[in-house]
Amino acid sequence: MAHDILHPTWIDRTAYPFAARTFHHPEGRMHYVDEGSGPVILFVHGTPDWSFGFRHVIAAFAPTHRCIVPDHLGFGLSDKPHGANYTVAAHARRLQDLIAHLGLKDITLVVTDFGGGIGLPHALEHPANVKRLVLYNTWLWDLMPDKRFSGPTAIMKSWLGRFLYLRLGFSVNVMMPNGYGDKKKLDKATHAHYRCALPDTASRAATFACVQEIKNAGSLLAGAMGTCGSPSLHSHPAVLGPEGPLLPARLVGTLEDRTAARYRGPLPRGGAFRA
Repeated sequence: MAHDILHPTWIDRTAYPFAARTFHHPEGRMHYVDEGSGPVILFVHGTPDWSFGFRHVIAAFAPTHRCIVPDHLGFGLSDKPHGANYTVAAHARRLQDLIAHLGLKDITLVVTDFGGGIGLPHALEHPANVKRLVLYNTWLWDLMPDKRFSGPTAIMKSWLGRFLYLRLGFSVNVMMPNGYGDKKKLDKATHAHYRCALPDTASRAATFACVQEIKNAGSLLAGAMGTCGSPSLHSHPAVLGPEGPLLPARLVGTLEDRTAARYRGPLPRGGAFRA
């Protein structure tokens, strides 16, 4: 029988004081946080993030809510098996397996970045199980018609992109620092928690797979929602984090059109990542 996941020595337990929990999925062990009790909030991260990025909101909401925060397979403290399926659809399927395993009901679903493509399929397929949505720095459509995304994506699909992502850790070493509106929030100690989670070429396969999936992450949702949006998403109150370095105002407006947006609030200094 596989062992449970333990905290590695590089984690600052003051900054991340949560118990390590393990979901023994057939495709690999998935680490997750399960803190507090009460109404369920499910936080779904993107790349190169993991549950550490939600540490402040976990601490804030755990006194009144049950906070569930998984690390996708290939990220954070979860297993990073060679040759695993790291597509958005596979991550979404494993997330739904975790939801079923924990018996989560009446969920407030918080998604960011690729977490939109990973987490929102549950809202589309099981709308009665999701009470409300919180979306920021994510998308629900094909980004490829936008040259701001199609150009870099073409590079990242090339041999150069493979070298940058797998050998040099481009996503965590370059993209993440540039995504912070307030650069001082990503000090060396904080950044180390992301870099240590992706220390070498073998551990970065999931981050490279994500950049190959920029088109699919939105197209999967767009296909399920149709061109006019989905009634299942329109039926849920939604909170939107607005424009930042990765999503301009017009794209955030599209999020508003395709959800039942009730509030649109700023991220500090336009940052794409949490402090």
